[in-house]
Amino acid sequence: MTGIFTMIYFLVSVFILFLISIQIRFNLFAPFIKGLPILMYHKVSEHYESNTSTLVETLEKQFQYFVAQKYQCIRLSEILEPGFIYPRKPLLLTFDDGYLNNYELLIPLLIKYKLRVAIMLPVAYIGKTSEWEPETPLQLMDFQHIKKIDNQVIEFGLHSFAHRNYKSMTIDEVGIDIADCIKTLKSHSINFLPVLAYPFGGYPRESQSKLIFFNILRSNGIKIGLRIGNKINKLPLKEPFEIKRIDIRGTDSYWAFKTKLRKGRVKMFS
Repeated sequence: MTGIFTMIYFLVSVFILFLISIQIRFNLFAPFIKGLPILMYHKVSEHYESNTSTLVETLEKQFQYFVAQKYQCIRLSEILEPGFIYPRKPLLLTFDDGYLNNYELLIPLLIKYKLRVAIMLPVAYIGKTSEWEPETPLQLMDFQHIKKIDNQVIEFGLHSFAHRNYKSMTIDEVGIDIADCIKTLKSHSINFLPVLAYPFGGYPRESQSKLIFFNILRSNGIKIGLRIGNKINKLPLKEPFEIKRIDIRGTDSYWAFKTKLRKGRVKMFS
């Protein structure tokens, strides 16, 4: 009998540890967080998934979930409006880098489910390949693709000029980078919002450097800066240059995706 009780005790202990690990990973008992979730995607693919590439069928399942759960997909331009009244369950979708696969595979899904997104452009690479991914560079949209897109479906913001990490750049370099974005897009008659998504989520964090960085953004007409942070933004938005996005990875399980949408993050095991 002692052996049976020992085995039962062992199995119960393992089960409890399993439940604890699941709770830690998925924040099961944490309350849903009210506010504005801003999701960050990158590539869309018919054939492969990775941290930055989401399969078409996976993305469609996620879009179906937004609709079924009655999330209201707002436009990036709306959060720039003074006094904008947020819906009960707001959601903002962003895609970084302007891959050609966004044009080919994302737009049909947006039209099908009546959703809107913002694509953040690394301006120097428009019409080129993602050279910051030397192992797997992919084609980006060109200016003609961008001009053909219905602004009611997709809006455009900035993702720097040279796709460099602002944390490692001087203030003068940052100013030139942003000015080059604006000059280039205006020269091609591209409509864009004064919103900047920081490449790699990087920007100065030391208080004085951060203050100078934010002043450079203001002086170039930038109204909003998007970091990563993996948290849901409390409303009203208080720190316009530190608005958080949630990294949705192509390798996320459906459970992990829903957890991120509702609570901001999934805690990863080391």
